[in-house]
Amino acid sequence: DSPVGHSHVISFTTHKTLCGPRAAVILTTDRSIARKIDRAVFPGEQGGPHVHIFAALAVTFKFAQTDAFRQLQQQIVKNAVALTDRLKERGIRIPFGGTNSHMGNLDCKTIVGEDGAILTGDIASRILDVAGIVVNRQTIPGDKTAFKSTGVRFGSPWLTQRGFKEEEMVKLADIMADLLLSCKPYYTTTRSGLEERAKIDFSILEDAKLRVRASGARTNCHTAV
Repeated sequence: DSPVGHSHVISFTTHKTLCGPRAAVILTTDRSIARKIDRAVFPGEQGGPHVHIFAALAVTFKFAQTDAFRQLQQQIVKNAVALTDRLKERGIRIPFGGTNSHMGNLDCKTIVGEDGAILTGDIASRILDVAGIVVNRQTIPGDKTAFKSTGVRFGSPWLTQRGFKEEEMVKLADIMADLLLSCKPYYTTTRSGLEERAKIDFSILEDAKLRVRASGARTNCHTAV
């Protein structure tokens, strides 16, 4: 049992940087808390567990103890830094100045239309998705609501697992920058008032699709962040 006053509970997912199956873990240093968590999870909250996930988790935790896993994690961070640094070089503002983890953000307010409309995180993520680059809209400092987020969040684990290094991440950043900087935000009138929209030249979008497809061909995967 833990010393009095030093009990801790930690939870984390296993399907992102840990590179395992979709699952989660709850750890504690206190046996009495552990028993309560066990009963709360099953038969409390958990439905029918999938036994094959147990085996996948065992393999995941075994792999996480290897040098290869540590090297993978180091490359994941290097790739995220390379991606954000290149986006910044291309003139896109990076919140917090950069990243030192597997994730990064970009500020879509960098792109402004002729009528003053800004590119929103939702529209930016949709355009990138059409080109084959999967990201998420993200609230960043200054945003008042998630419905009007002006940022985009991206990560490097998937690409790194598929063999991408800094050189490929720079190329990906160029594709993203070419797309976003070519967007033309504008206001349109809807029933709820003025709403931001954006246009992009069809040829630029199609060219980005081909470049994404070529970048993923080496690792036989879809390019996703």
